[in-house]
Amino acid sequence: MVGRIVESICTLLSRNKKVQLKIKYDSRETLKITDSIIMKFLSRGLVNIGDFKEVQHEEYHIHGYILNVNKANLEECLKLCRKFNLQIEA
Repeated sequence: MVGRIVESICTLLSRNKKVQLKIKYDSRETLKITDSIIMKFLSRGLVNIGDFKEVQHEEYHIHGYILNVNKANLEECLKLCRKFNLQIEA
């Protein structure tokens, strides 16, 4: 559904008790679909607008997002990732 996920990593940021979720994908295969997934995170209140940033590397067609998620919302975020077939590695 979302194309080939290049890399996705979930790591714990212990100092601010948040989880950093990195979603990277091949922009040749997935464009606005992944943007709509990020909007799902925002609309459900799982992340705040200031808690994520967009990353791009056009030479390698890599596009993605880094989201900082409160630990309290981690389970809900992981469910959403599984729903959209985003692979998460601890």
